[in-house]
Amino acid sequence: TGKPFTIISCFSHRWVFGWSICQWYGWIGFFFGCGSLITMTVVSFDRYMKICHLRYVMEVICDL
Repeated sequence: TGKPFTIISCFSHRWVFGWSICQWYGWIGFFFGCGSLITMTVVSFDRYMKICHLRYVMEVICDL
């Protein structure tokens, strides 16, 4: 999230965007970071079920 913010602050050796943008940047990074972790976990579990437990997956699909 917001690589330009990080790059500009790195070159100026301080946060130049103010307190409110700092808070926003932190919350957005946290929110999207958690969303990314949850998405990767769900996809990994789905792949695990389809590879290691194919019979269970086929039963669930056929019951639809």
